Amino acid sequence: MNKARAMLDALMGPQRDQKKDENAEDWKDKSICKGFLVGFCPFDKSVVGGKRSMDPCDKIHSEVIREKFDAHKDGQDGSELRNKYEEYSIRDLEFAIQEAEAYGRREVERLRKEPRSKALTADVNQKISQMKRESLQLEKKANALDDCDARKKEELMKQSREVEDEAKKYEKEEEEKVKANFRPLACEVCGTAYVSNEEGEYEAHLKYKVHESYTEIHARLKELKDKKAERDRIAKEKKEEERKKRMEEEGKKGDEAEDGKEDEKKKEKSRTKSKAKGKNSRSKSRRRGSRSRDRKGKESFAKSCNPSTTKVYKLTPGSCTLNGHTVKAGTTLREVQSVLACIGDVYITFAGDQEVAEQAGIAFSRGAAVVPVIRTGGASSGKFGFPAAALKKPAFLGKENWSFISSTEASDVATAAAIAAAVAGYARGQSRCEASSLMTRREQERTERMAASMMSWKAPPWLSPYMQKISPALELSGHFISVVGPPVCGFYAGLYNGYKALPREAATCLWGIGQCFFGGTYAAFFAAAEAFKTSGGDQVLVSLQDLQDDAIAVLEANSEQEKELGHSTAGDKVKIVLRTVDPERISVAVRCIWAGCMGIVMTLKYKFARTVAFAHSIGDNLRPIAAKVLAPSALAVTPPEYRQWIEPAINLSCKVVATALAWRLQQTISSVQSGIAGGMIASRSACAYLLPILKRRNLLLDFAEDLRCLALPCICTSFWLG
Repeated sequence: MNKARAMLDALMGPQRDQKKDENAEDWKDKSICKGFLVGFCPFDKSVVGGKRSMDPCDKIHSEVIREKFDAHKDGQDGSELRNKYEEYSIRDLEFAIQEAEAYGRREVERLRKEPRSKALTADVNQKISQMKRESLQLEKKANALDDCDARKKEELMKQSREVEDEAKKYEKEEEEKVKANFRPLACEVCGTAYVSNEEGEYEAHLKYKVHESYTEIHARLKELKDKKAERDRIAKEKKEEERKKRMEEEGKKGDEAEDGKEDEKKKEKSRTKSKAKGKNSRSKSRRRGSRSRDRKGKESFAKSCNPSTTKVYKLTPGSCTLNGHTVKAGTTLREVQSVLACIGDVYITFAGDQEVAEQAGIAFSRGAAVVPVIRTGGASSGKFGFPAAALKKPAFLGKENWSFISSTEASDVATAAAIAAAVAGYARGQSRCEASSLMTRREQERTERMAASMMSWKAPPWLSPYMQKISPALELSGHFISVVGPPVCGFYAGLYNGYKALPREAATCLWGIGQCFFGGTYAAFFAAAEAFKTSGGDQVLVSLQDLQDDAIAVLEANSEQEKELGHSTAGDKVKIVLRTVDPERISVAVRCIWAGCMGIVMTLKYKFARTVAFAHSIGDNLRPIAAKVLAPSALAVTPPEYRQWIEPAINLSCKVVATALAWRLQQTISSVQSGIAGGMIASRSACAYLLPILKRRNLLLDFAEDLRCLALPCICTSFWLG
């Protein structure tokens, strides 16, 4: 029934049962395929065929409606509705091409994993057949001899076996050559997979209906995209003309206003007879004209910055024209700089002269982040009065990236990456500041007031005695940290560098082996490691690195101060910390570390609470039996004055035994779980690490792809050891 209705809809239209109306716009109905109206639908089975698994189009493809649409004004080229339908068709055609590309990737992967058996060449088969016939002839000669010629018979049989073995060896070598030359590819048009060394396979698929259909789809998509690009170009030119016309009108209005002001000034001058007043009037008019031009330049820049048209601008004076999209701001380069220095959050300077130094000074004075690429020289290296404070490492940029920006030995790629890291670090800092709550802002204000009071070293009267008492302890702790901190940090940094030096697969394999063989013995450790991983371990590591950078910066600043002054007090150390560290980064790092630790605690608490509950249950059920069995014997051998200890001793013994049993059971469960998980991790990592090495050295055996079976002996061994 539904098929018949769809057929009638395609032939007569969806409104066939309604009253006839010659002017009815059937093509606007939702059940009509818009792509079919403006060309063809790629999801029609008649286009691609049934060999591809694309869902067919469930909308109506009617030639009658398409003819009516083409005859109507909505179907004419350039009409708004037809342009809209062509954009729908572009979307469908792009989806069909993406599906073909995905199909080609899947087919290539399938052929690579399960290659088809390729026949050997005719010459090779002929040579193998000849060698086999020779072996059979030798065997027949040996069988034809009598038993008295046993020695000659044995020699002929040996020659027959040698020839047969040689034929098998030659056949295997040729098969390996064919397998090595097996290279599956996919057609860039239709996605059909073929083998590169198969003569005629690629040419044969060019005649298939699928390839012809996708060729037509590509051509139609290119045609529609070209039409859309032309429409966009015309619309952009039209919009640009309208913008220029609007700016000219605004300029005329401004000129008229200026002329009116000039007339008023002339009248004022004619009424005034004093020369001094005339000079003052002319100077005022010049200042007003300058302010008007500056204001007009800024208004022009603000009106031109329309995010719907473009996102990249170049500020130029009114007398200059540069490549790209330019925005006129003022009449001179000075006025352009006055506009540019008042916008933007991050300024990255390359070389430059006096103008660049002045612009950087304006931006830095209003609080913008200035990142000079010192290695380029010029103003960026501190010349021409470049702000000295901007030449220091900003807080949002790491020490390593700062060395790339300032060092002349760094590569261009490393410098570009360091500049990108600077912008990203500033953006992260701004996002954290914008996301701060009212309580956080109040806390920051309170901290700033406290820091200001400590920097001025004017402690309140009630706090002075306590500060004097704890200052020796602070100095001692500072000396202790300065002595013990570097070796400890160096030790853990060495461990981390060793871990980073290992290949990723090798490190993962070592972890899997440890989990496989020691997961039951150190169940709490591996449970804590899993909890650390699931509760954001990567973020915790980043936070620890941030704290390490701040600690190193504080130690370096402290050592420099001690070299200059000879010694430093507790107040000096506090001042160094307040000047050096980034409080926002420290708060974020401490928050992440706290979240990771709490995740570990909660996971371990939940994981081993079941063990404690199980031990408690075993102890409660074991206590009555132990009392019946052990109490009579204990009463018989215990003196009367010590019998009050029998019941607590039995209860304690039951709890100890129950806890041991429950923990042993938990170790068994952990051994099974960690053995399976660790064995799988170790085998997969070993395969990922060893297979490329074996392939590069041509040592890949037939069973190399099945190295994952190494997980089974690892798991069994871990069970036996556990």
